[in-house]
Amino acid sequence: MLSFSVLAQERQCSIPLSDESFADIVNDVRHAYFPELARLRIPIRHFHQAGYYLQAGVNHAQLLIGKKRYHLDVNPEMLACPPNDNALRAILVHEFEHFRDYHRRSASEVVALGIRYATSRGFRARYERRTDEKVLRQHLGTGLHDYRLWLYQLLPPKQLRLKRIYYYTPSEIDNWVEN
Repeated sequence: MLSFSVLAQERQCSIPLSDESFADIVNDVRHAYFPELARLRIPIRHFHQAGYYLQAGVNHAQLLIGKKRYHLDVNPEMLACPPNDNALRAILVHEFEHFRDYHRRSASEVVALGIRYATSRGFRARYERRTDEKVLRQHLGTGLHDYRLWLYQLLPPKQLRLKRIYYYTPSEIDNWVEN
């Protein structure tokens, strides 16, 4: 436990989460906010990518044959040093908003979305900010604000600049909530 104590002093972390505890939170969020997605199989997978801690994913090979298969990727660093519960739930709602969007589209539309997302920073920013607004309309502004603060402490300057472009910043979240 000493390593967690040292880590917690350097970063703002909640108590580490096991894979099982994380899966329970994911299922709570899915059932509370996305009952229409309750029957979808969305496995949770680990991934390692600096600056990324959670992402909604689609199996690209399956898309090419017209099938949609989803997965939720979590960076184990997030489980070792998670944000607070409200922040985690808010960002899970953000990711499940992506799943809802993918599920409402045809496979070819999801492919087209992915191409635009990967090739246009402007489109990516508009898409992610619209997704943030969906989270904010669910009255999860405090959690989303806390998540961004948790995330910002982990990012190098270049990634931080991009995240501030692509997503609502804590001050923008505060302004949205106040108005």
